[in-house]
Amino acid sequence: MTTDNGDWGYGGDWFWKKQFRSHGKWGTQQITAFKFNTNGQNIILVDTPGFNDTYKSDTEILLDLAKWLEVTYRPNAKLTGILYLHRITDVRMDGSAMRNLKMFRKLCGEDPMKNVIILSPFWGQIDIERAIAHEAELKTNPDFWGSMIEHGAQVLRFDVTQQSAIDTLMSLATKAKMTLDIQRELVDEEKPLGETAAGNAVNEELHRLENQYREKLDEIQQETAAALAEKDVQYEKILKAERQKMEQKLERIHSDQEMLRQERREEIRRIESDNKRKISLLQKEYDSKLQRQQLEADRLRDGDKAEMREQLREARMQSTTMLAQFRGQIQEIQDRSDDQIREMRDENEALRTEARSNATQGNLGGKLAQLVASGALAAMDPLAIPVALASLADFVSEF
Repeated sequence: MTTDNGDWGYGGDWFWKKQFRSHGKWGTQQITAFKFNTNGQNIILVDTPGFNDTYKSDTEILLDLAKWLEVTYRPNAKLTGILYLHRITDVRMDGSAMRNLKMFRKLCGEDPMKNVIILSPFWGQIDIERAIAHEAELKTNPDFWGSMIEHGAQVLRFDVTQQSAIDTLMSLATKAKMTLDIQRELVDEEKPLGETAAGNAVNEELHRLENQYREKLDEIQQETAAALAEKDVQYEKILKAERQKMEQKLERIHSDQEMLRQERREEIRRIESDNKRKISLLQKEYDSKLQRQQLEADRLRDGDKAEMREQLREARMQSTTMLAQFRGQIQEIQDRSDDQIREMRDENEALRTEARSNATQGNLGGKLAQLVASGALAAMDPLAIPVALASLADFVSEF
């Protein structure tokens, strides 16, 4: 059972009418969901077959239940509670009832038991003392209800009234939503059905029945040989019919085993397809990420180029300024050198005139030496600086 928010019509008496009011045929052969509103609470009640069906094998029922539980769980539509129905008039826990109970526990798991109500109807159709004793046995035996109660399941007696049905449903509607073990195994853990706890239980039962039927066939074969030897034609016919029944049962077992194997193959194909899809998505994501990284690298590279161009422009401006400053300084030095040379020439001319007039060789020689030294020094600077300036101009022109 699950709850939901929606605008539905009223149908709260379905639960009472469907299972108990008519006292008609028990259970259902297919999964059916019913929506109704009770006491302002919208409820989806899901009716499912049990594992003691006359017309369907346990494998077929498991496949139907597993598919429904998986499909509803994937979009996060979780169950709120489960009603486990057991007629108190069934005073013997036969093999069918035990198998049904075992499969129920395997489907649910331990933790969801706190959302389970074990409902026992038809108390008015059995001796009350016998019913109470039977209920006590069911509640205390761990192979029956005992282990379920230990993990939180409730046990309620149902008095077959509409109000009792509504009260039961409302007690479940307030519980927190849950995840069954088989839903977690199939969806969250991506296990094939045959590898789930419920699937393993069905497989074990199939193997047990297969061995049982084969042993029975061996016995029939031996008895048939004895009947042939004794020429007991009538008994031989009986054995032949019995052998055909066993062979049909074995064929049914093999068919169920093949269904589980087929489900596993389909699950493997689904997983492979899902993995291919995931790989494709990862490849697209990787390609997209790589493209984004390339675009970012190009953007940064373009940014670096722009930055370099800006730095180059600033360097050119600085070089032009420096060149103008150097040219000014050189011109100033050149002018100063020209003045010095003119002064030196004038001084040289004056010295020559003085030499002629004084005729003093010694003084003339000293003056000439001073003139040569000063001229050499003045001549070096104007020549060296233009050379450096030319090199700087060449560097700037390259940019």
